[in-house]
This record gives sequence, structure tokens and C-alpha cells, in this order.
Amino acid sequence: MTGYGTSASHRESRGMAKAAVILGIADLVIFGALPAFAASNAGFSWYVGS
Repeated sequence: MTGYGTSASHRESRGMAKAAVILGIADLVIFGALPAFAASNAGFSWYVGS
């Protein structure tokens, strides 16, 4: 019983880690591509807000 419980919790933590990695990559894409896209459109100053 205990072995099954630990394996289930391990699988859960691995899923959480994978979700964290996916969210991290999504953050990099959003905060990396948006400023670059705005700069290429000469709207970077608007994006920064200055």
C-alpha cells in the first residue's frame, strides 16, 4: 500500500514539474516575442510605456 502511494505522489509531482516547465517556456515566449514584435513594428516605446 505504501509503495503504491509513494509512486502515485511521485507521478503527481512529476506532472506538476512538467506543468511548471511548460509555463516557464510560455512566459519566455510571451515576454520574449512580444517586445521583439513591438520593436520590429517601431512600437517598443509604447510597450515600455515611456
